[in-house]
Amino acid sequence: MLRDEFRRDERGALIVEFGLIVPILFLLVFGIVDFGRAYFTMNNLAAAVREGARFGSVSPDPVADSAAIKQRVVDFSYSFGGARLGTPNVSVTVNTGDTTLTVTADYSFRTMTPLVNLIGLDSIPMHQMAKFRLEYGLPPTVTP
Repeated sequence: MLRDEFRRDERGALIVEFGLIVPILFLLVFGIVDFGRAYFTMNNLAAAVREGARFGSVSPDPVADSAAIKQRVVDFSYSFGGARLGTPNVSVTVNTGDTTLTVTADYSFRTMTPLVNLIGLDSIPMHQMAKFRLEYGLPPTVTP
């Protein structure tokens, strides 16, 4: 008789089911939040690189202004919530063959949750590139 009462009693089943489902639910919710933040950061980094390339393409001497171009990319890059991204690794290259300016930026995105650690990564590497035609052509070379 005691065994039959134990089988029909389901008072603790709900808390056990809740305890099994909640970690999966939290993993899913925070994964969606981290994916949204990563997507926002990737788009913002692309916009910052485009802004730096646009700024450099209208410069009369983009080689001399490469520090200003890099600073423009850093100033234009923001993370979700309005804070600056940190310091993306920015490089500026002037291509003499087709008179273009290429600006690239590399950034390591860190997630809020340790989801990336589950697959063995510490952060998510992001890379963006923008290539613009120089408006003034190549700057004149100075010969000694």
